[in-house]
Amino acid sequence: MLSVNNETLIDTLDEFESFMAQSKPGDRCCYYRGFLWADRSKFSDLSEADRDQLDRLADRVWFWKDANRVRLTQRREGEHCAYLATVRPRRFNPADLFRSEQRREKVFETDV
Repeated sequence: MLSVNNETLIDTLDEFESFMAQSKPGDRCCYYRGFLWADRSKFSDLSEADRDQLDRLADRVWFWKDANRVRLTQRREGEHCAYLATVRPRRFNPADLFRSEQRREKVFETDV
């Protein structure tokens, strides 16, 4: 993982999980640069293996968002976008557990 301008640059799912394990509220990572929705589609220029890796990473980021642990934003960078996840303070909300469990079931179904 590389840090630039108080942002951790993430390339893999393992790096994202490591970032989440070590992060504090306010820490931010850039988990993708490009057009996420287009690059996840079967019409993208990415190889199938790269697209699968991107799908798993994006699904896991969304899992953490559903668990209310990160705030997702985009930043325009030239012709592309940077996709950012900023760690939120931990607050216990029982509804977050229910939402995150539903999302986790879906994420882990795609990991198989």
